[in-house]
Amino acid sequence: MENNEKVQQDFCKGTLDSIQSLISRMDLKAGIILTVIGALSAGLYALLGVLIKCGLASLHCNLLLMGIIILYFLDIIYILWQTMRVFLARSATVGNYSQAPLMLYPLLILRTFKSDKDYAERAKQLSHNDIIADYANQTMECSNIYKLKHEHVNKAIKALGFLLLLWLIFVVIATWKIFF
Repeated sequence: MENNEKVQQDFCKGTLDSIQSLISRMDLKAGIILTVIGALSAGLYALLGVLIKCGLASLHCNLLLMGIIILYFLDIIYILWQTMRVFLARSATVGNYSQAPLMLYPLLILRTFKSDKDYAERAKQLSHNDIIADYANQTMECSNIYKLKHEHVNKAIKALGFLLLLWLIFVVIATWKIFF
């Protein structure tokens, strides 16, 4: 293999590795969002228990708190929907129009080859252009997966901001009601 071909293959491999790392970060962010929701909800539940023990306040205050709780749980449902979509397994997101040998992605390997022998025979015949085409195909696939995950994480983060606002309002009203 010529030095230039090695540089090209290393570049393509590095690009694919970088994108896969970014995809992992989106999964991590979605996990952090779920953890934050759990912590906020546990705090809200504990404060709600204290609030109930202290007795009910005016009808207006109770209706306001109930409205906040309803919005809170509706927002949680939306955030859960967005974060669960981040964890969804995806395959062939940009279509099967590629001329690449499809030898990098497990599901495409299983669809393309009947056995490890078939895979090995094809691998022995790979040209430099085949390898670059396969890297290009998987770079496009992974880029599209990253884009989808990125969109869902951003929607979940925005909704989490609203959830934090609702949580803060509830805490302020509940604390005021408990102590005053």
